[in-house]
Amino acid sequence: MNQAENGLLYLYGIARNAWLPDNLFSSSPHGSASSLPTGGWSSFLEGVDNPKPFVWHEQDFAVVLSQVAAEDFCGPVAESNLQNLAWICPRVCWHQVVLEQILPFGSILPARFGTLFSSLRSLARFLEEHQTIIGCFLDRVTDQEEWAVKGRLALGHSENDTGATPAQGGQPPLSPGLAYLQTRRLKIKAKQELNQLLAEACHSVEGELATLASEVRQLRVLASEATATDSETIVKWAFLLPKTALPEFRTRIDRANARHSSFGFSIELSGPWPAYSFCPSLEQTKRI
Repeated sequence: MNQAENGLLYLYGIARNAWLPDNLFSSSPHGSASSLPTGGWSSFLEGVDNPKPFVWHEQDFAVVLSQVAAEDFCGPVAESNLQNLAWICPRVCWHQVVLEQILPFGSILPARFGTLFSSLRSLARFLEEHQTIIGCFLDRVTDQEEWAVKGRLALGHSENDTGATPAQGGQPPLSPGLAYLQTRRLKIKAKQELNQLLAEACHSVEGELATLASEVRQLRVLASEATATDSETIVKWAFLLPKTALPEFRTRIDRANARHSSFGFSIELSGPWPAYSFCPSLEQTKRI
C-alpha cells in the first residue's frame, strides 16, 4: 500500500465489505467513468473527463475511490479551481452520481467533496482509527434513506402581495397620508397572520412526518435556494426514513399539501440521498 499512482486518492464514500462487489464500476453497464448513468446530472457533466471510480476493500469496509492528479486539488492551481464554478460544479455533480450508483447496494457513509488521501496506507490508518464510529453509522442507517422535505410559500401570498387596502364604507375618503398608514397597518397585520399560519403549518407537518422517521434534522435555507420564480423556501428538513415507511410518508405529504394549499403553502419531497445530514463528524477527512 504505497503512494497513489497518479497523485492522490479521492474518497467518495465507505460501505460495508459485504455490500459492494469489486466489479461495481468495471462490469456492464459501468464499463468506464463516462458510461456511468447520470440521470438529471448529464448537462453538468458534458465535456468533463471524470476519474473512474473503483472499490477497495480494507478491514470490514468497502471504500469507493478514484485516482486524481494532485495539482487539481492542491497548490496554486487548485486554489483557483476551487473558486471557479465552471470547474467545481461538474465535479461536485460527479461525486453525487457515483454515490447514487452505490445506494442500491446498501447504505454508505458519504464523504465530503474533495476528501483526499495521499496513499492507501494513510487511508487504512484512517479506517482503523475510526472503525467504530464508521461501523456504528453504517449499522444505524442500514435499510434507511435520507429524504429532503421543503416547505414553500407561493410568492402571491407574501407580504408584498396581500392587496390590503383601507375599507371605505360610507366614510369620507382618507387623506393620502392616512390612507398610506392604514394600508401599511393592514399589510403588517396580514403578514403577522400569514407568519402565524406558516409556523403552525410547519410545526404540524414536521410532527406528522417525524413519527415515521428514525431521525430528523432541520436544515439551514441557503440564500441561493430561498426564492424561485414563483415561490420561496420557508423551511427545509432532512428525514432519515426506513425504506418501508416511504409510501405512508408520501401519503402524509399529500394530505399536508391538500390541507395547507389555501394560503399558498406546499411541501416538496426529493430523494433518496446519501445520509449526509446524519453523518458523524470526522474532521480528519478534510485532507490526509
